Amino acid sequence: MWTKLLWMEFPKALKPTKFGTQRASAMISKRYQAVLKKQFRINDIPWIFQPHKSIYENNPRNRKPKGTKLERNRPLRIAKIQKNLELNEQAELDYRLNRLNNKKLTGLDLYIQKAIPSFLSNRADKAGQKESLVKIKSTTSGFKKNAK
Repeated sequence: MWTKLLWMEFPKALKPTKFGTQRASAMISKRYQAVLKKQFRINDIPWIFQPHKSIYENNPRNRKPKGTKLERNRPLRIAKIQKNLELNEQAELDYRLNRLNNKKLTGLDLYIQKAIPSFLSNRADKAGQKESLVKIKSTTSGFKKNAK
């Protein structure tokens, strides 16, 4: 192992290599890498070839939970509902008007509908007669301008 260190590049010797789809193990095995790390530590030389991995950084237990599908899709659902409410406001008013107009009249509404139209039509007839009399009088009365 120690002779290998003489002719190879140290950082490359610690990492496994890839050949297409296959992998080849590192030139220096994990066992000897541990021995080297220990020797470096004894001689107060920093081990810079492989940074220390924190086992807590990528631990799935530290990851924020995804939540349920219902919780994840809630903002989308609320946006859809608000959009539909904005678009549906006029349709809702039209629907209510249609329901009111097609509703069968009962009680006081029915009585007023039957009584008022005849009352209004009688008044309109009388008003029409007065108006026609006024027209007749206005056309016949007065002086003629070109009288000879």
